[in-house]
Amino acid sequence: MLFSVRVGYPDSDEYRWENILEQYKTAGNIELAFYSPEYFIRNVKADDVTEPLRDIPLNVTSVHMAHAQITDYPLFELVLDRTIGIAKKLNCKFVVVHPSKAELKQVENFINTVVDKILYKEKIFLCWETFESKKRVFSGADGIARFCHGKHWHKMCYDFSHVHESQDEVIKQIGKYLEYIKIFHVSNRIAAENVQHLPMFYKGKGELDLDYMPILKCLKEMKYDGVLVLEYLSEFEEEMMRDIAFLKNKIG
Repeated sequence: MLFSVRVGYPDSDEYRWENILEQYKTAGNIELAFYSPEYFIRNVKADDVTEPLRDIPLNVTSVHMAHAQITDYPLFELVLDRTIGIAKKLNCKFVVVHPSKAELKQVENFINTVVDKILYKEKIFLCWETFESKKRVFSGADGIARFCHGKHWHKMCYDFSHVHESQDEVIKQIGKYLEYIKIFHVSNRIAAENVQHLPMFYKGKGELDLDYMPILKCLKEMKYDGVLVLEYLSEFEEEMMRDIAFLKNKIG
């Protein structure tokens, strides 16, 4: 297993990318995330992203694509193509994507003809992130797994905060779908308060939905060789850095 932290590329000129990266040097690994597709296309240049990473000792384990709607075919294709270009310059083989709102029958031909052609040509895995909404092109781990079955370049990003299942069901899903899961987005949640992306071992008010020690034990026993990316709310940066040090020293 590799352990990584989520780092967002700035969506404005207010923050310097080099300064952001410096804060995460001790993590060793990052998931590089983009957000606004319009800003990404208009302002983000590949060299501006990749050059600082030549001097800062960080490995990019995955690149999270900006949130382009898959029904906007030209925009989605352009964002995917440019994201893959950045990923390849960083020697990264995994791109994470949100399954946006659509019905699969609307976009399946586009995926099969345009998206698959790009993935095959560039030898990049597209990891669909779990969301439970039935309005999205894939709903939850079950829907993504059905789509990924028999497809080499399509995989799953399992986000613990976006899966609304119980602890026992989460562990069952991991066992059932581990062959498809290349990336886990790791955080805790309190469903009763509708709060997500808390630290794994959050000490605040409310009972956490997930006990991570059995989950980590399960992954280790199954010899999982993918990536666990810590994705916490911004106010928990300190806890995120503490937790990745714990994972590297005690679990890895």
